[in-house]
Amino acid sequence: MIYKRKFKLQIYPATINVIIADSIPEAVESNKRIKDYLGEDYSYGSGMCLIEKSSFQIFILLTNKELTSYIITHETLHAVEFITDKIGIYMNSDTIEAFTYLNGYINEKVFQIVEDYKKLENES
Repeated sequence: MIYKRKFKLQIYPATINVIIADSIPEAVESNKRIKDYLGEDYSYGSGMCLIEKSSFQIFILLTNKELTSYIITHETLHAVEFITDKIGIYMNSDTIEAFTYLNGYINEKVFQIVEDYKKLENES
């Protein structure tokens, strides 16, 4: 089963798209924009984070077999870096709070999506 959810960030101009699938290639195949962006030859692991810079769409791809805090937080940190780099905020002692709040918010939203997915899986 492919599970897709998205949410917009309130104070940053980005939309986070989360796709959970049996495999990363299956997640890629489920979205034409991602497939066109990556083409046929790409490497992957248990998760992937991509940004479509023109539309500020961020795609977090996860496999349903490895929905671990390690993989999720790894991919969400990529999203945080994409967002802050795009708007010109670079991590230092003066900006660290912006990073940590954004990281916490995105993680909380993605973990809720994962929890909703798991509930749906248990009902089937």
